[in-house]
Amino acid sequence: MCLPKPTHEASPDGDPSSPVLSRDEIVVTVRRCVAEVLNLSPEIVAEDSRFASDLGGDHDDAVGLVAELENEFDVWIDGDLIDESREDELTVDEFVDAVVRALEEKQRALASGG
Repeated sequence: MCLPKPTHEASPDGDPSSPVLSRDEIVVTVRRCVAEVLNLSPEIVAEDSRFASDLGGDHDDAVGLVAELENEFDVWIDGDLIDESREDELTVDEFVDAVVRALEEKQRALASGG
């Protein structure tokens, strides 16, 4: 598993029983997951690394990474993230941003009772 322990700060809705992850924690986890999916050392995975050209990932790897991130963070990530037409430009930071958005959407849904 790639997931670090969450911080114990209150969630955006003020409920301390539902801890949130800081962006730094999300970055660490995404980098670790990228490294696992691509069989790389996490130290060589940087936020600005391009998934395909810098790290050697392909479309199937990106699909696997999205599935891993969804499982690790218990969220749904929009499949448009891994559109094959821009696959060569996709960076690790874009995966981080997708996780942040998905976690924010999940928090909003929980706060609204959904």
